[in-house]
Amino acid sequence: MSRRVFSILAVLAALTGCRDECDATIPFGQSMDCDHGVGSIGDAELVECDIMMSFTVSGAAEASDAAALIVASIENVSGAPQTVTVTEACPDGLVAFEGLGDGVDYYGSCLAGDCADYGESVAYTLAPGEVLEEEVIIRPDGDDCNAPMDAGTYIITGALSLTEDDQPIVCATSATLEIAG
Repeated sequence: MSRRVFSILAVLAALTGCRDECDATIPFGQSMDCDHGVGSIGDAELVECDIMMSFTVSGAAEASDAAALIVASIENVSGAPQTVTVTEACPDGLVAFEGLGDGVDYYGSCLAGDCADYGESVAYTLAPGEVLEEEVIIRPDGDDCNAPMDAGTYIITGALSLTEDDQPIVCATSATLEIAG
């Protein structure tokens, strides 16, 4: 399976009553029994996450011109070293952020075009408890690469572009970005 990232919207957590730590260990729309880093997928056995990708939003956009910092934290929650092999996405970063709509340039590269090593495999080995972080700044009033955004609530999540190699199980949470009108 090339994409073993389980991602879910915050709505699912509200429907299932699960704790924040376990909000995203299954695909959206499936049932879930929660414990930190563990979830069930439908009638399948429990899935224990090796890597937990969590998202935070700070500098909440209280006004349409306020910038928001979105951080993806990729943590090895297993007891052993884990290697994640991804496809190089240069000029973008490690995380394929989602949730702000089609055409949003999260990394501010303005569709600069692929780097010379685009598409090559890159391996990241994380020790138990080690965290990689990826940050982007979003300006709701627009910037050189993005049009202004509509007021509203946006659910931010993302994925890693995992290769076909044997991969650890990667789970992902979501975060909420509120943009004032």
